[in-house]
Amino acid sequence: MIPFIFKPRFKVMNIAMRYKLISHIKFRLTATNQHGVHSPFVYSFVTKSLYQPPYYKTSKSTAILLKAIDHFAIKDVQLIGDNEEIKKQLSRKDISISDSTVTLICLESVSQRILDKYVLENSEIRNGSIIYIPDIYRNKERNDFWQSIIKLEKVTVSMDMFYGGLLFFRKEQAKEEFKIRV
Repeated sequence: MIPFIFKPRFKVMNIAMRYKLISHIKFRLTATNQHGVHSPFVYSFVTKSLYQPPYYKTSKSTAILLKAIDHFAIKDVQLIGDNEEIKKQLSRKDISISDSTVTLICLESVSQRILDKYVLENSEIRNGSIIYIPDIYRNKERNDFWQSIIKLEKVTVSMDMFYGGLLFFRKEQAKEEFKIRV
């Protein structure tokens, strides 16, 4: 008699994968597209950039960053953390990686120290500065960081696109939070 060996068809999900799946379902239920956006600034970015070509052959997280760079005509980016995919894509577009720019800061690493140094204590952040945080639903700690940073008074516009989040510092705009499907 041949013994029956049970082979499960599905891998068991770890806690991080479960968190990301549940977060994605919640996000899809609450997010909107360009029709739910009433801010002319955000509407313009969504319709003229996020939902338009070019469609980059890279992760959605990196594609959001590249589309923001194109839309706002950014020439240099400050990278906090080590993301080789982003570095490679920026070098292809002839975007310089700087240690001092405050036009766009990409926070791959997130912690209270990073928050203090690059947002709270950074007097260089001015009207028009942008912060991008890739993969804001990677785990609960990263999402908690995102939730704490969008509550800051300095941040006037936040765009949660599940694969990444953009923070805008715009004095001429009322504080608003958006969840946009991409």
